Amino acid sequence: MAPVEEFVRKLPSSHKTESLIRALQNYIIDSGLEPGMPIMPEREMANRFGVGRYSLREALRVAQSQGLIEINQGCRPRVAKPSPQAAAQVLSLNIRRSAQTFTHLIEARIYIECGIARYAAQRRTEAHVRALSKTIADMQSHKGDTKLCVDRDLEFHNILLEAAGNEVFEIMLQPVAELLRKSRDKTMAVDVERAISGHQAILDAVRAGNPGQAEHAMRNHLVMAQEDIGER
Repeated sequence: MAPVEEFVRKLPSSHKTESLIRALQNYIIDSGLEPGMPIMPEREMANRFGVGRYSLREALRVAQSQGLIEINQGCRPRVAKPSPQAAAQVLSLNIRRSAQTFTHLIEARIYIECGIARYAAQRRTEAHVRALSKTIADMQSHKGDTKLCVDRDLEFHNILLEAAGNEVFEIMLQPVAELLRKSRDKTMAVDVERAISGHQAILDAVRAGNPGQAEHAMRNHLVMAQEDIGER
């Protein structure tokens, strides 16, 4: 592990709050501390950065909200386990403030989920194929139950995500999880049959192990969803 001095230096007086937050982020990320390990004591850190304890505590709270550290009363802050959840909450809030949230969401999904479908076709197992097929059968049998159909729709796409075998895709989609459900509520209310036929085309391509066809089927499916959003 590199010496702490390499990552913690006195900060310039201008823009000290912003500089402190960035310096604290760099210290936590670059110092080689493992999840669960305590960071240096507040007094020592304040001296090394050349800031007051109050300013440091404010920066620590920001680091906690970003998922970098865990703070428990009576204990030194510890490095948190890597998690996209804190960043997801911030990103989701900003996305939800957009006047064209659902339109932009579908546009982004086209590029991300087409890649997911391509990799799912290459890496899927028979268990994935069976699970995908079951979600379609459930939707087919309960077309009048919008909530169930939305649940199975989300499950279908989550199974594809699992089959793709790439955790980065999951991190990219997590910030919009809540919006994805609301988007499905809108599209499912327009036409359940189109969602079912879109899923079936994707499943056929994934089952056949055809990445190009899976990507094409996903694109068609999401373009239809884009059209349904426009009808609401």
